[in-house]
Amino acid sequence: MDIVLPALILQMVTILVVFLGVAGLVWLIMRLLPESLRRALNFNFTDPSANRRQPVNNDYSAKTKDLQADLLALLKGNNTKAKELLNQERRIRPGMSNTWYLEKIVDDIRTGR
Repeated sequence: MDIVLPALILQMVTILVVFLGVAGLVWLIMRLLPESLRRALNFNFTDPSANRRQPVNNDYSAKTKDLQADLLALLKGNNTKAKELLNQERRIRPGMSNTWYLEKIVDDIRTGR
């Protein structure tokens, strides 16, 4: 009976170490895969719109800057509210450019929507 308990503990620790090792190896392999393959493996079947590629958020054209200034003017300089509106639009309609979101929000505010 005295040898059974340490053997059981050793067996459980071994299983835990193997499990953590396999999980770490899977994580490492996923990190090393190309982005396109990672996206395919992480495909969301319940919400296909979540699979759209998100644009890079470095759209700093003159039009975008003007729209940002217009939005802040309409919101009386409330930067927090502007960010909330942008995040809300990005959740509702993912995959669009920053300029598109800004145009939509500015237009919605001007038309009272």
